[in-house]
Amino acid sequence: MKHFLRRPLAFAFPPFCRRVPPVRMTEHRRSHSEDLTLIFFGYGVLIFCPALCIMRATLSDKEIFERQFIKHASERCEISPRARMLVALSGGADSVALLYLLKKFSPQFKWKIFAAHFNHKTRGKESDRDEAFVRALCEKQKIPLFVARRKGRTDAKLNEEKLRSMRFEFLHRAAERAKAKFIAFGHQKNDAAETLLLFLIRGAGAEGLTSLSARTIRDGKIIVRPLLPFSRGEISEYLKIQKIAFRKDSSNRSLKHQRNRIRRKLIPLMEKEFNPRIVDELAKTAEILREENALLDRWAKPALTPRGLSVKYLKNMSLALRRRAARLATAKFKGDLRRINFNHIESVLRLLDAGRETHLPDWLTVVKRGKFLYFKPSDKKRKTSQTPKR
Repeated sequence: MKHFLRRPLAFAFPPFCRRVPPVRMTEHRRSHSEDLTLIFFGYGVLIFCPALCIMRATLSDKEIFERQFIKHASERCEISPRARMLVALSGGADSVALLYLLKKFSPQFKWKIFAAHFNHKTRGKESDRDEAFVRALCEKQKIPLFVARRKGRTDAKLNEEKLRSMRFEFLHRAAERAKAKFIAFGHQKNDAAETLLLFLIRGAGAEGLTSLSARTIRDGKIIVRPLLPFSRGEISEYLKIQKIAFRKDSSNRSLKHQRNRIRRKLIPLMEKEFNPRIVDELAKTAEILREENALLDRWAKPALTPRGLSVKYLKNMSLALRRRAARLATAKFKGDLRRINFNHIESVLRLLDAGRETHLPDWLTVVKRGKFLYFKPSDKKRKTSQTPKR
């Protein structure tokens, strides 16, 4: 016990005991104050070394997060060096983290970063506070910002699809003004899992189940989602470590919207009763379906022609590829697949055996002439029909 009191470090770290020769009491007799100093220093090391290790682990987690982000942005999103990029910035945790990361690595990759905020005006003063937060953030980070507000009455009720459409139209215009090739969204792993369940409940094919992809092209712009590999919790932890502020959307707590019910009720139930890693598994399933979906697209594209579909190619394809080709053609000539369901695709395919034409939503008509199915705008407004004319 006497040697421990006089040499606490050697006692705390046994390897030092073999290297440091024992102190001879005859050579030097320390004072009582010197003994207390050594004791406090030794126990201080014992207390603070674990704390230092924990701090180092936290820094390592941050570095791993950032490296994974760069890897995904470069390899899966294929964001090129010197790219001009517009970030869809709502002010929430995901979009703020995305803006911060892109800004941080922009000197390394010579990216030019812009931001765009669309004020939906659906939450009154809270929406205005979100806008003010975004403006202050971009001013502090010296990032050019585009802002737009929804026109019309603030109490007017609009469905989520209409609001998304208005937002994307604004983002596309802002990207054109910024001459940005890329539009970056802050969707993450939980969003991918929720979207898969949402479309599965509604009824959808592989394309709907995998709608959140790392990279896609829409209206001439490349849509990228660099945060897809990360969960909502990982992003929140990263922001906490970096001490980055963000806004919380109170509407996310409402169970009025189906996505919120999936997020707050269905997924927690599945985690508790079936699989605690259900979010990871659903995101993995979406990734598998996404790759298979891309392969089906490549196999179905030979049936497309500049004006529609080739009957010869369609008849030589399996039913799955026929449906895929019909969806690709509809998306090409309509501009999107909104309001297109299974019955509409089947009405197109029935023209292979009987009938002359069928009508799709948004005044798109499919006409069979000889060896081709032609997609063209309707001559006059008709009610949408799911059954081709005989």
